Amino acid sequence: SRSLTVHYSDLNLSSQAGATTLYQRISGAARFVCGEQGRRFDEQRRWNACYKSAIADAVATVNNPLLTTVQNGAVNVTAMIRK
Repeated sequence: SRSLTVHYSDLNLSSQAGATTLYQRISGAARFVCGEQGRRFDEQRRWNACYKSAIADAVATVNNPLLTTVQNGAVNVTAMIRK
């Protein structure tokens, strides 16, 4: 079992930008930790399982609702229009 620490004390996790940046860091760390994807179907299947599990575990550890929303792909961007 491999691991990699992802630092995020520089991010504001109450903002969409901060949560999205952390998700990108977690995703990159998961790619690194899971290694090469491989060419065979079984290698790709194992890699995908590792990648998804690593991301899910990291997001659960952070335990931030906005980060979870980013992970689930349900982020809505709201723009305020001023006259």
